[in-house]
Amino acid sequence: MNGDVSKEINLLNKINHFNLIRLSGVCFNNGNWYLVYEYASNGPLIEWIKHESEEKILNWNQRLQIAMDIATGLNYLHRYTSPPHVHKDLNSSNVLIDRDFRAKIANFGLARSTEGQEGQFALTRHIVGTKGYMAPEYLENGIVSPKLDVYSFGVLMLEILTGKEVSLLYGEVNMQLSEVLTTVLYEENGQGNVKYIVDPSLQGNYPPELALLLFKMIDNCLKKNPSDRPNMDDILQSLSRISSSTMSGEWSISISANSTTPSM
Repeated sequence: MNGDVSKEINLLNKINHFNLIRLSGVCFNNGNWYLVYEYASNGPLIEWIKHESEEKILNWNQRLQIAMDIATGLNYLHRYTSPPHVHKDLNSSNVLIDRDFRAKIANFGLARSTEGQEGQFALTRHIVGTKGYMAPEYLENGIVSPKLDVYSFGVLMLEILTGKEVSLLYGEVNMQLSEVLTTVLYEENGQGNVKYIVDPSLQGNYPPELALLLFKMIDNCLKKNPSDRPNMDDILQSLSRISSSTMSGEWSISISANSTTPSM
């Protein structure tokens, strides 16, 4: 790595969580920094979303576990680091999969503290990130808050469930990601339409009722107004309940305008 990596190193030295990539060592030689991380043998999540080979296909339970791992890692960053931090560049290339198909959030080069007093937003004029994942308030006004990561998580979840990269999800210039969800959330027979947007490589081996709940959660994550989005703790609880329903094989649907969780 080139340039100043001190902020990333300082942050990685302070955090210790299973779902955040572990920094094992640092070296400086001939003007270059070398950062050594734990090895994630299954590589970046993007390779599994793109199905780069017939072997690179995730089943429903693996996708759900990966989503929970990412949410858990972000929740730790937002609530349990001191001061709280925002990743700012969550995307399918910055999530690594280990040999047990557990997710590790990586690349903290853009991470920063939320700063300010509770309830206030930090601001920046230096807008950097990955196209398609950046929240509208960040692009338009440079607002930095944990809700920025929540928006990116919604985009990433949409990729995981549909098996399509964000560039394909946008489809055409100026299309809103929320429009992808219209057929399942705002049209009659929404549950029946789930099969048209869920990754066909799953071959129908998933509970459509729970997939519908996940799409509702994604829609909430993609709200234009950051205050309308859930926080990562809410998302994590929702995912835990959906996972429990998947494991038990019993579920029922209870979706309201402000609900992201299945009734148990």
